[in-house]
Amino acid sequence: MSAGQTNATLGLVRGSWWIPARFMSGMLSRSGADISEGDNTPVHAANSLGGSELTCVTIDTGEAGATPMEIYHFMYLPREWDMSYPLDARIVFVHAAAAADAGIDWTFHYKFYGLQSALTDCKVSGDGAITFAAHTASATDDSIEATAWTALDTVATYAATDLFWGFAVTCTDMGASSANEIELMGVEFRYTQNLLCDRSGLTTEKAAAAFNTAVSGGIVFGLGGQAKT
Repeated sequence: MSAGQTNATLGLVRGSWWIPARFMSGMLSRSGADISEGDNTPVHAANSLGGSELTCVTIDTGEAGATPMEIYHFMYLPREWDMSYPLDARIVFVHAAAAADAGIDWTFHYKFYGLQSALTDCKVSGDGAITFAAHTASATDDSIEATAWTALDTVATYAATDLFWGFAVTCTDMGASSANEIELMGVEFRYTQNLLCDRSGLTTEKAAAAFNTAVSGGIVFGLGGQAKT
């Protein structure tokens, strides 16, 4: 690679990043109370009607006035994401009913963190939030559904010293669906690839300064590479 190359001069490449609901690390909130994988009945369960045996998170907001169900996640920001370009997100879920239920609403809240920054609730003191367009499900039973791609205002809120982010996925309205007919499969992100970062995690220009000074040897956690300094 010649000196002075940037992602812009190399050409933009878009990628996709998938996080299954089962691997999300936060607690699911039901009716205003935080629960883990229990509350006497499983939160993570096999897809109920289709017999697919895929693990989903069932959504139940059936109680009148109940706090919408939400699930959180915390992760390292992949070095291959070029954060100088916006991220897009969409929610993927199963609709377990043979009816074209309308008015299914989702929100996404997020917050970036650096080393030694305080870990907080991203819905209370976050960096941004989006509301996806109301979704109408297919009349096909156990159909795989997805919200429309929606841009996150990450360029304005991300700082060069940020190494992690947390986010919360909330089903604010099940619309015409009944309890447990919506089952969260995961979240998909669309990003612009940092072409200055190879598959081993080696970077030439974008290693965060705070990370390199704070971690002995500049080891990039989760990618198994080293940051060149």
